[in-house]
Amino acid sequence: MTCLHCSAPLNLHTVACPRCGAPAQGVDLSNIQTDRFQLLRQLFEAALRVPTEHRPAWARAACSNDAILISQLQELLRRNELQATEASTPPPTGASARYIGPYRILRELGHGGMGVVYLALRDDGAFEKQVALKVLLRDQVSPDFILRFRNERQVLAALDHPQIARILDGGDTPDGMPYYVMEFVEGLPLDSYCEKNRLALAARIRLLQQVCLAVDYLHRSQIIHRDLKPANILVTNDGSVKLLDFGIAKQLTPLPVGAVELTSVQGAPMTPLYASPEQMAGVTTLQPASDIYALGVIAYKLLTGRTPFDNSQEKLAQIHLGTDPPLPSSRLSEDLLNIPETTSQFRRRLIGDLDQIILMALRRRPEGRYATAAGMADDLQRFLNGETVLARPGSLPSRVLKFVVRKRVAVGIAACFVVLLGIGSWQTYRVYAQGREADLRFAAMQQMLDSLEKAKPVKAESQVASVAKLRQTLETDLTRAAALKPKAVAERQEILVRSSRYLAKLAQDAAGNPALAEEVAAAYQQIGTFQEGVTGRESAMASYQAAAALLRVLPPDRLRLTAVEQRIHFLEQRLGPWKPLDSVPSPPAPSVAAAPAAAPKAAALVAATHATPAPTGPAEILRPATTRYSTQEVEEVESRLVGVSTKAQNAEQNLEPLRLQLEQKGLTLSPVILADLSQMRNALLRARQQFGEGRIDAARDSLDAADAFATRVLRAAGR
Repeated sequence: MTCLHCSAPLNLHTVACPRCGAPAQGVDLSNIQTDRFQLLRQLFEAALRVPTEHRPAWARAACSNDAILISQLQELLRRNELQATEASTPPPTGASARYIGPYRILRELGHGGMGVVYLALRDDGAFEKQVALKVLLRDQVSPDFILRFRNERQVLAALDHPQIARILDGGDTPDGMPYYVMEFVEGLPLDSYCEKNRLALAARIRLLQQVCLAVDYLHRSQIIHRDLKPANILVTNDGSVKLLDFGIAKQLTPLPVGAVELTSVQGAPMTPLYASPEQMAGVTTLQPASDIYALGVIAYKLLTGRTPFDNSQEKLAQIHLGTDPPLPSSRLSEDLLNIPETTSQFRRRLIGDLDQIILMALRRRPEGRYATAAGMADDLQRFLNGETVLARPGSLPSRVLKFVVRKRVAVGIAACFVVLLGIGSWQTYRVYAQGREADLRFAAMQQMLDSLEKAKPVKAESQVASVAKLRQTLETDLTRAAALKPKAVAERQEILVRSSRYLAKLAQDAAGNPALAEEVAAAYQQIGTFQEGVTGRESAMASYQAAAALLRVLPPDRLRLTAVEQRIHFLEQRLGPWKPLDSVPSPPAPSVAAAPAAAPKAAALVAATHATPAPTGPAEILRPATTRYSTQEVEEVESRLVGVSTKAQNAEQNLEPLRLQLEQKGLTLSPVILADLSQMRNALLRARQQFGEGRIDAARDSLDAADAFATRVLRAAGR
């Protein structure tokens, strides 16, 4: 090496330069102020990059000929070369081996301004174990510092935590220098371990939690570390964290009178980029919050690849201005590529909760940081669990969302249960409401029948209106009530029996009133449709026969008779020739004299009631005599009428096997199907009448309805 003052050649053990007399070693580096220490560090790092022969000239220019600063830089360079020389020298063995107490020195692990750490081996014959041995350098320390070192040894001896390196032994060298022996931790610095093993975000956070819990143990033991940084935290091969280097730790408990603190305030040794603002300001009464700030910087470094500030000057300036550090997610280093996630995925996970956790630890005021290091570890665990973190309470919707994400299985099960409960409750209420509506409709029909039965004889026109109202009620209310409450068979049967009884009473007056006869017959036909699914086909046959008897005395162009006779013929094929039932009153034989014009035709129809079977195909379609529609339109509707009639007939034929299967099981067709069947027949009948009267548009609408109901019946029949 060379003298930085005059460029004279020196060796590593030269005390003073023989040419200029400047000190070549022994310069005190223990009481350097913070700003001067930072400057010296920068000069030292720059000097290492300068060739040895050019260092003197470079140092004089860089130090502005400051003799003291040059001497301090000279001492740092000398110690660095000495350390490199010792590290390259093989450890002595046999009689030439160096011992400190019972420990044989193997090699140097680290070298500081006031002490050195060796890898040593206990070699006294009792047992062999590799340890880390730290001893002071006599020519670099003062008596006060020796006392502080002894205090540090006592502090470490009282600590017992799996994440803190344990002290194993201690003593003094022959020349009176204290030393202590710690377990040798073989591992990598925290940041290097994360990069080498390509740890994902969650794994890095779990390592941080180990560090936080170790620091919390220190604080509960009334000790502040004051120099937390990745280099002082090693991670072993099994992923365990070990906290090292308590050289500037400080006890929080009051010291005995005359005792010396672990660290002198003067010089305030620290690592500026990791030191808290109050530590950099020289505050003498540091609290655990100072270490929590360092934990925040470590977290920032592990998760972004860089510290909150690039250098100490920038940090001091930003603290002086009162500026908070930038969000970690905004400073994610592009060099942080040795991770399983992509950079964008990593950044998205930092945004929000992790940003706020780290910034809470980095707040300028100590009271704004986490109260304890364990509190920071707990908040990190909340982040991993998907819970709301203390650093970012969040709104009610965000907390609910996190709860749902965190408890997705339980929430899903509960949601399904609530949905099923809601569906069950709704279905129960729906059944109740439908039953209630059906009961109201049944009650209304009973009241209507009561009023009809008690009514005094009135004019024929009123009777026609009453029967039309009854028929309309049966078509709408009874159909709806049967669909709402299918099991209410007794109620429907009672209404049908009462309706048949009422119609039998009116049939006596219908012989001389074609309009009334047609309404009564239509009502009988409607009742027959319901009776097929309620009281049985025999009752239905009786109602159809009553309707046919009334329709036969009417003019032959009435189309309802054809539909009724088709149904009678169909039932006779299933039941055999019809015999009147005593339970259903038959209408009296119509008087031929009551309708002179129609007497010959009526007599012929009555005579032919059971003589020949009714036609099975679609009824003959009568064209309108006069109409305002074109021939093409009439033919189009006529063709449609034939097609829908055929479809309706197919629907009835396909439904019959289903009806027979249900009857064998003691069941009947659904009221909904019966209602569709009834409305199909009525719509088709209306279409025929409207077409015969020349109302083509109305016939189209009725055909659309008949076609829709026929489709529903076919679907119910499985076609």
